[in-house]
Amino acid sequence: MRTEEELIIFFNEQVPELLGKLTEETKPIWGTMDAQRVVEHLILGVKIGNGNIQIPVSKIDAKASKFKIISLLSDRPLPRDFQNPILQKGLQPYVYSSLDEAKKMLLDELKVFHLYFKNGDNITSVHNLFGELNYHEWLWFEYKHFMHHFMQFGLVPISERIH
Repeated sequence: MRTEEELIIFFNEQVPELLGKLTEETKPIWGTMDAQRVVEHLILGVKIGNGNIQIPVSKIDAKASKFKIISLLSDRPLPRDFQNPILQKGLQPYVYSSLDEAKKMLLDELKVFHLYFKNGDNITSVHNLFGELNYHEWLWFEYKHFMHHFMQFGLVPISERIH
């Protein structure tokens, strides 16, 4: 797992650069989401991490602690075409009027994400598959999630391990 400092650098420096390479014409290597939908999907994950969307306790998977150890805390990338059980199946309508607006909102939500965790000690928020996550664990999850979709759109090379 990367250090907290390395992950913060990734989100502050590399994410804006990689998002700049994502255009409406960028086609996915796998999956059905287009560029704008994937950015809107990433926004949703960040909003859960920064507390702007609360996961009901009843939606937390009973095996969360096991999933956290096996999947989240490993160096394995997220599997292709994984369907999170709390997300609606199929393509969702756009929330934002353009890809550029969605990219801006994603970067804004990342700022809120960092502030949320920096405003108090021992803050956690809940992920439905992995349970309670602290700041470093959320950074690691978001890193793996972003890298999964950046690989999906050919913005970074496909890898069998997340480094």
